[in-house]
Amino acid sequence: MRSMNYFLMLFFVACSGVSGVRLVVEEPPEPPSFEAQVYTFDTPEAYLDAGNAYIQKEMPQHAVDVFEQMVAKFPDYNRNLEAYLAMARIYSDVYRDYEEAIARYQFIAENFPDAEETFKAYFMLGFINANYLQDLEAAESYYQAFLKHYPNHELAPSVQFELENLGQATDDFFITTEDDSLDTNLNK
Repeated sequence: MRSMNYFLMLFFVACSGVSGVRLVVEEPPEPPSFEAQVYTFDTPEAYLDAGNAYIQKEMPQHAVDVFEQMVAKFPDYNRNLEAYLAMARIYSDVYRDYEEAIARYQFIAENFPDAEETFKAYFMLGFINANYLQDLEAAESYYQAFLKHYPNHELAPSVQFELENLGQATDDFFITTEDDSLDTNLNK
């Protein structure tokens, strides 16, 4: 691609009739490498707020850095689960690094077994394994764990549906007709 750009620049200069032009072609700069920043907040709440602010600003690596530092500095803080869930979500939803997301969700399931929000880890472990990694055996195991730990949760019917339909294409679940469309004629 670089040689094509160089050729086009030479062609443009030659065709423009400009004389005495010296063409200097430089390599594009390397993208800056990201180095983890050290944050020094006094309270775990300040770390949590900063991490959430970075998420809102779409700066996920800064958020991960802040959350990692928070849980290291305040290992017994009662809201660390929020940080662990946010980091797992960043790895699955932003980076699409499903192996890292799974490792983080497994950490949550193992270290916060009685926490109210741990259902999210079991659900996401099943979902990622079923839909992204196609590891249906692992997906079934995590979905079963979800139902064992949270049989009355509002997501239990959805998890049961997922279990009953593991391995099937999602297109198989929907029946469409010619009348189905996204246009709902709201301006009638």
